[in-house]
This record gives sequence, structure tokens and C-alpha cells, in this order.
Amino acid sequence: MKTYPVITLLAITLLTACGRAPTPKPVATPEEIPIPDIFLAHPPAGQPVPIPLARQQAKPGDTLILEGLIMGTRQPFVEGRAVFLLGDRATLTPCNERPGDTCPTPWDVCCDTLEAKREGVATIQIVDEQGAVLRRGLKGVQGLTELQRLRVIGKVAPQSSPDALIVNAEGFYKMSASDAAPTAKPVACSPTCAGH
Repeated sequence: MKTYPVITLLAITLLTACGRAPTPKPVATPEEIPIPDIFLAHPPAGQPVPIPLARQQAKPGDTLILEGLIMGTRQPFVEGRAVFLLGDRATLTPCNERPGDTCPTPWDVCCDTLEAKREGVATIQIVDEQGAVLRRGLKGVQGLTELQRLRVIGKVAPQSSPDALIVNAEGFYKMSASDAAPTAKPVACSPTCAGH
């Protein structure tokens, strides 16, 4: 008979424990989400493929080397996601390289045609092991900013198409001003250019 209080107390304890809500796991803030060790000390071996050519010929799963500047729109970095636009230097010209142009956001290449922007821009992203884009912005990471010149190696993403070249980056090499690069021929921008 003396065992009843013990059994009753144990039953109450179990019921109380079962009724408790599970302790939520802490959610990492974007600043706490680690960026893979993706910055390279040396440029990847091989010749970069011009972005317009890669758009037409590359297939999902192909390994590519691309080279360009972070540009193509007024906000080439996607906020809160490890994604940015890379613009082909032989196709697009930042506004600050055009004679007499004082555009405050030269990376938006507002003087280039819409066709040139479609042809000369690739979306670069960093994905996790499940193929999901990392939920963290890249602007400022290792000094990345608009008009930064990069050589990127990665694989063409499954959702890529000739209309939208998307590359899952495996390595970035930050290029210096002394590295030779193809450039579009600068011409003066039209006075009616958007953004001026």
C-alpha cells in the first residue's frame, strides 16, 4: 500500500514532462551563417568563358570559369541571400568608364541596352549540401562590393537556361587592377539614360 504514493508521484511527473513544449532550437542569424571557404588565393586554372557564350552553350552540371565585374543592376547583391550578378566586361560598361558620366551607381550599367544586359549577366550563387541558396548576403564578405572584379569557378545550376545563366559557385578569385581584362569600348551615355 505504501507504493501507491510513489507510483502516483511518478505518473504526475511523467504527465507534466509530456505536457512541456520542446525547447526551440536557436535559429542562426544571417551574420552567423558560415560562408564556405570559397575565396581562392590563386585564379582557377583554365580560360574563362565569355558570359554570352556560356549562356548559349553551357548545360546544367557543366563546370565553368567566368570572369567579370559585380554589376548589372542597381542592386547586384541580393539582400539576405548568397547571390549576386556578374557582368561580362566585353559586353557591359560601367557608367564611370564612360566619358563625362557622373552616375552615382555606375554598376547599374544603365547606358547599356536591355539586350546587352540579358546577354552579358550571369547569376552567381552559393548553395548548401542540399542545393539551397545560403540565407546570407555576400556584400562586404571578404571585401566584396559593387564593381569588384572576380574570376568564378562553379557548376551550372539545374535551373539554369539560355535565358538566365545561373552558376553554383565553388571558388572566387578577386582580381587586381593589374590583371588584363577584355572591356567594352566606352562611349558617351545618352542624356536620357535612366538613373541620371
